[in-house]
Amino acid sequence: MDEILYQTKEVKKLYSEEQVNKMLSNGWKLAYIGQYNDPPHECGTVFVLIRTE
Repeated sequence: MDEILYQTKEVKKLYSEEQVNKMLSNGWKLAYIGQYNDPPHECGTVFVLIRTE
């Protein structure tokens, strides 16, 4: 895992599975999936993608 982080050229934080699927089909790699919370209204999933090329 450390090696891929050293090779990372760009990082994107996305909030929609549709956006993530588009980026994955364009060669990006999924690095992290987590939850975000913006009280009192929003809560959801955040995806962090990296590009190594």
